[in-house]
Amino acid sequence: MDDYVGEQLDVLAARKRKKDYVVQSTLSGSEFENMRIDWRVRLMDGNWKIVDVAIEGISMVVTQRSEFASVLRTSGGDVTPLVEDLRDKWTAFKANQSETLATN
Repeated sequence: MDDYVGEQLDVLAARKRKKDYVVQSTLSGSEFENMRIDWRVRLMDGNWKIVDVAIEGISMVVTQRSEFASVLRTSGGDVTPLVEDLRDKWTAFKANQSETLATN
């Protein structure tokens, strides 16, 4: 989200969906013209948490699930490559967070 400077996020509506709420919004700015973003949020332990983001109708949860299934399919059902990939991504994320905190 740090890269989005100068853009405007407009919340259009929110609707209840089972145990979640879907918050409909649009992102507009220098590179975007009314990009639709739906945030699925859930009250967990007294705090609102984002549990999915759908950008232009493409769910990040569904996309990630598909990526996991592909890795498992490629490895013949062995979870080791998936776990290693997730560890690598977590390590890169933590390094990026430390770098961002150091420069801010």
